[in-house]
This record gives sequence, structure tokens and C-alpha cells, in this order.
Amino acid sequence: MRIARQRHALLISLLATLLMAGALRSQGLEAMKSKVKDKVLSNGMKVIVMERRDAPVVSFHVYADVGSANESYGITGISHLLEHMAFKGSTTVGTTDYAQEAVVLAKLDSVYEELQRERSALRPDSARIAALQGQFAALEAEAKRYVVTDEFVDLLRKEGDRSVNAYTSNDATQYINSLPSNRLEFWMALTSDRFLNPVFREFYKERDVVMEERRLSVETRPIGRLIEDLLATAFKAHPYHHEVIGHMSDLKRNTRRDVEAYFRTFYIPSNMVVAIV
Repeated sequence: MRIARQRHALLISLLATLLMAGALRSQGLEAMKSKVKDKVLSNGMKVIVMERRDAPVVSFHVYADVGSANESYGITGISHLLEHMAFKGSTTVGTTDYAQEAVVLAKLDSVYEELQRERSALRPDSARIAALQGQFAALEAEAKRYVVTDEFVDLLRKEGDRSVNAYTSNDATQYINSLPSNRLEFWMALTSDRFLNPVFREFYKERDVVMEERRLSVETRPIGRLIEDLLATAFKAHPYHHEVIGHMSDLKRNTRRDVEAYFRTFYIPSNMVVAIV
């Protein structure tokens, strides 16, 4: 009987503790919620800010409301490919001379389009394909001369960012940074430049990187192939019907101009949210 009373008292004490913890947690969440401020800017972008004095750090999360569910057949994987390209810099970051680089990139795109047309012709001319491949390789080498490799990421790391990251899902593409709190203005300037003046340099090289990701995550893994087939079967008439990485045939077909057009369509201020803590 005494043991039963002790157990009863222990249960009551435990229940009281849990209720108190729940009440404190609720109060804590409400207190935190009251610190959150949000504002829609005149250009339509939403900014969410919460000030905390726990550590001299400022963290950022840029949410672009676009993912693989926005893609159509022919351009699958382009959202993830664009995420990769968002690290390539701008007209001022990642280049030694953008004016000259832009001329070479335009020529590179034109030669690539000619090459693709010849490859898909009814009777492809192997000699012409070889010649165009030579021109393409030469232009890639010339464009490379103007590239400052990884300058965008290096600038962030130099200022103290140890969590430069991004990821793409079915419904969103998200970019993550964390810096010392006195580098807020630096992040704003760099991120503004990133999305206002992007240059998708080294595109064909980075596209090869994404294609290799697909080989490693899908094509050479039985579970990867199974999941891809499951999605295609389960979501026949739904935008989740393909993997975020996209189909290999579409990745091979996507061009730098395709990515630029996709960026202009979805990376507009009203389609983006910025969170700062």
C-alpha cells in the first residue's frame, strides 16, 4: 500500500513537472514569436527578422519559391542546376574582366547550339561535329582565362562564414549563410549582387558535375533507380513525378540560355523570402 502511494505521488509529481515544462515552453515560444518582425518590401520581397543577443552571429536564409515541381518535361533538373550556378558569381565577382568574358560566353553558347543542331541532324556531318567540338573547347579555355574560381564562396569564408550552403527540393531552392554580426551589410551587398547581376559562367563544366551527381545518386544505385521509378508511377499526373536531380536526357539538353530564362522567370523579388536572425 505504501509503495502504491509512493508511485501515485511520483506520478503526480511527474505530471506536474511535465505540465510546468509545457507551460514554460509555450511561454518561451510566444516570447520568441513576439520578437519576429516581417515586412514586404516595395519590390514584393518578404523579409523576416528576429533579433537575439545570445551570440555575435547573424544567420541568413534565402528562400526561392521554385523547385523541381515547377519544371516541365525537357528541362527537368534545371532548378538544381541553377542552384549550382548561383555560386558562380556576378558581373563583378568571379571575373577579371566581365566585358571581355561576356563576349566569349556569347560565342560559346552559339557554337554549342550549332554543335547540338549538327548532332541531331538526320545525317550528322562527323567532320563538322569535330570542328565545332574543337571551337567549343577553345572557347571554353578562353572563357576560363577570365574566371576567378570560387571567388563568391571564398569571399564569404574570408569574412567568417563556415556554413555556406544551399539545397533544392520539390518546392523550393534555399541558400544558407552565417556570419559575424558586424558583417550584415557585407552579406546584403554580396547577396544583392548575386541575384541582381548573376553570371552563369563555367556552365557546361558545372552541368557535367550535376550529371555525375545523377550517376552516383540514381543510375549506379539500385535504391536510386527504384525511388525514381516509384515517383514516376505514384505521381503520374503530378509535378512530383521526377527526381529533383532531373532526367539525364534533359540535363544533357539544358543550355546556359535555358538557365538564364528560368532564373528570370522564378528568381523575382515577389517569389523570394529572406529570413535574418
